[in-house]
Amino acid sequence: MKSNDGKSSSASKLQNELAKKVRAVDELERRSPTDIWQEDLRAIELALDEWDLEKAAALGEERQAQLKSQKHQKQKATKAPAKPRVQKKLVMAKKLSDKMYVKVGNGCEGWRWDGVGCGGCRWI
Repeated sequence: MKSNDGKSSSASKLQNELAKKVRAVDELERRSPTDIWQEDLRAIELALDEWDLEKAAALGEERQAQLKSQKHQKQKATKAPAKPRVQKKLVMAKKLSDKMYVKVGNGCEGWRWDGVGCGGCRWI
């Protein structure tokens, strides 16, 4: 692609960039080292201030999360404890013909031999 003066657009872009860089170098050469140093220190100070604000915000969020967790733990501790599960224990087993009844110790009052079971007895 050619522009009106016969130069390509990429060449004109490069010339513009070169002109900007030359101006930046001239400006930098006119400044004293103390001025450059002071400007760099200001930039560092601003970056550190920004970092301090981000750190303080993160610490605040972490503290909120810790308080929420502590509150949840307190609520969990004040709830009524769950009823302990009753572990069934094998009390005895009887063999009757080809089937065996097993009595499981869970408060069962007796045996039922009619094949239905009492809830505490089961077929094997």
